Amino acid sequence: MSARGTISRLWTGVRDMPGPVRTFLLVALVDSVGTGVFLAGAVVYYVRYVGLAPQVVSAGLAAAGLVALLTAIPLGALGDRFGVRRMLVTLQACRAAFFAALVLVDSPAEFIVLVSLQAAAEGAVPAMTQGFVASLVGESGRVRTMALMRSIRNAGFSVGALLAASLVVASTSAGYKAIVLVNAASFAVTAVALALLRLPRLETLVTRERVGVIKALTSFRDWWYAALTGVHAVLAMHMVLLSVVIPLWILERTDAPPVTVSIVVTVNAVLATVLQVPFSRGVEGLRGGIRASRWAGLALALMCVPLALAAGVGPWVAVALLLVGTLALTAGELWQSAGGWSLSYELAPPERRVQFLAVFSTGIGIQDVVGPLLVVALVLQLGSLGWAALAVVFLLATLVVAPVVSRTATSRPITAESEGASA
Repeated sequence: MSARGTISRLWTGVRDMPGPVRTFLLVALVDSVGTGVFLAGAVVYYVRYVGLAPQVVSAGLAAAGLVALLTAIPLGALGDRFGVRRMLVTLQACRAAFFAALVLVDSPAEFIVLVSLQAAAEGAVPAMTQGFVASLVGESGRVRTMALMRSIRNAGFSVGALLAASLVVASTSAGYKAIVLVNAASFAVTAVALALLRLPRLETLVTRERVGVIKALTSFRDWWYAALTGVHAVLAMHMVLLSVVIPLWILERTDAPPVTVSIVVTVNAVLATVLQVPFSRGVEGLRGGIRASRWAGLALALMCVPLALAAGVGPWVAVALLLVGTLALTAGELWQSAGGWSLSYELAPPERRVQFLAVFSTGIGIQDVVGPLLVVALVLQLGSLGWAALAVVFLLATLVVAPVVSRTATSRPITAESEGASA
């Protein structure tokens, strides 16, 4: 599909949405441009400008992931109690402040503190966003709207990654700081825009159980839903692979030029922009969610092969292999996100939906803890053997997803639209 066709399709999808949804999608675009700049340049900024060792970067991001894991459920409960729009505004404002402060970091301790604060603010945002979208468009339009929003966000990631590439190539102090400050500015704009929006449907369409933070932490007992979260935590590892593992692999173990990091992120974002909506078709209900999750695991396992081969070859061969791996990673990402939206939402009790979605988002927190450690324990130290072990992990997740969904579904009433968990 041509770039013009992709833009036309996105514009048509946005144009057909109600006014409040169009505004929210524009906000998501602004947010994603800043995130794209940071995603494509963060590791280079940490390693080349701040001067942090790769081991410090991976340990700091693992600590940040643990913080996000511990805060996602109580923040989800606050979303149920006070409303997701109010919480989104607060969290985006916090992210703006924490990212702006990152330009002042000059020691490992400061780095770990700030990325942990960022992770705490960021961990509950996916659950809040999905609850927000559902309240705007209703049950039937939720997956399509989430897919459209992800395509728009990936378009923003593409623009941001291209900007980051120019900043990395320039290799100046101002350029490196801009990688951080552009992201902070996008969060600030997003917080202000969300605060000024008038969305009366948000509070009237969502019926919430008023669950306190302490009760939210102590009352969750749906262990099969927690197991589903764990399976998707494995499949969601494409996120930390793209943002941490692959950039460090490029910088430390291949002869590819540093700008390859930005190229990989750009290719991923462009493909995700074009393909997210098509990949999400037919993923409504449990049957579709299981199928998409299986394909995600297979794609991610295949991704490990060209990435492993990129070490020990010439720079341009390495770039080619890294791009092939990026294609497989992108396919896994698209299937995992669509499958995750469907399964997490369908299996969450309506009266505690945001809280359960926050539990599911802790899967992202789990891979944020484990993923950076894989950089040292598996990939950077073990090389090809580490990539092979990671492929096995993805294949195991592919095998267990259907039984876990089936057991989760038996513990709650499932609508006819959602049937098919045993597929």
